[in-house]
Amino acid sequence: MKKNKIIIGTMIAIIFILIVGVIFTVYVRRNDTSKPEHTIRSFETALNNDNINGMLDCIEPSEAQIIKDTISKVENITGQSLDGLIDILPFISFVSSSDLFPSYNLEVISTNIDEDESTAIVTIEATPTDKEDSESTLLDVYLIRIEDVWYIRYALPISDGENI
Repeated sequence: MKKNKIIIGTMIAIIFILIVGVIFTVYVRRNDTSKPEHTIRSFETALNNDNINGMLDCIEPSEAQIIKDTISKVENITGQSLDGLIDILPFISFVSSSDLFPSYNLEVISTNIDEDESTAIVTIEATPTDKEDSESTLLDVYLIRIEDVWYIRYALPISDGENI
């Protein structure tokens, strides 16, 4: 009789742990990292830190691979890394003396995810942070979801409420 109570108690504990595990897994899969806005924030961080690989991690993998292959070919031809080339070339060194890329604040205005949750359009306001009195630009950023991760496909400026 006592063995039956132990077995039943153990079964209840296992079922409880499984239920908690399923709930946790669903929560983790739907947390902030599986939202298009997370990709925008990751891209912003990489951009503002001149992190080319970080930016490429946010771009649709097939497109990012084309860029990586191009960078690799240039590095193979020149025998220099991309960072080394930037330091060697005077006109690029001038640009990179402050930052390779201008710094931006990317504020998410709205997010529209399609019905099957495979694509999204995130409207952002891009404001340069390294210039005084600089104007913001509104952009529609088109993203695609691949294996529960959102990637940037392309972006278009918005003019007078319409895409150009």
